[in-house]
Amino acid sequence: MTAPDDWQEWREVWQEGRATEAALEQPVERVGRARRTLTLTSAAEAALVVAALGGLGAALRHAADAVEMALGLLVATAVIMTWAIHAVARRREAGAAAVAASEYVAVMRRLRRRQLQFVRFVWSVLALELVFLAWWWAGGIPVHRSELAAPIAILSLWIPIVAIAGFLAWTVRLYQRATHELRQLDRVQTEFGDE
Repeated sequence: MTAPDDWQEWREVWQEGRATEAALEQPVERVGRARRTLTLTSAAEAALVVAALGGLGAALRHAADAVEMALGLLVATAVIMTWAIHAVARRREAGAAAVAASEYVAVMRRLRRRQLQFVRFVWSVLALELVFLAWWWAGGIPVHRSELAAPIAILSLWIPIVAIAGFLAWTVRLYQRATHELRQLDRVQTEFGDE
């Protein structure tokens, strides 16, 4: 992320006529990195949906009753619908921001907003997954209580719990960082708008 101080330095370099070609290319390189990050975020969303649906599919193979099966199918449908709604919103936002993308601040603001949307999307998918998994685990743990250290329990209970907790912690940090940087960018945009 480029701090507002970087903008001040770039403006001073440009106004004093001491801008080198390398200094002028630095913002262009950062815009390129921001666009690559947007692409990687889209790929991460797709990977999250595939992993969520894969986990649900594996769990549904061992559903104990019709309620677990129905709940799993409902959650899978909700994950797909959430992803579709999110994709439509992302396309609209990309089209609207394409005009302003020539300015560095606009691209960076778009990236941070996109990261915040990604975090909300992840939280939605994790919540949907936990709706099913909590029910599934609640039904399976009493039946398999003596096997909680078995490899299958590690794969179907402990690894998902640790993965979900770790992923959730990472998204909380991403949310905090993106929110902070978006506030900084808003101040920079206000500053340049006043000039």
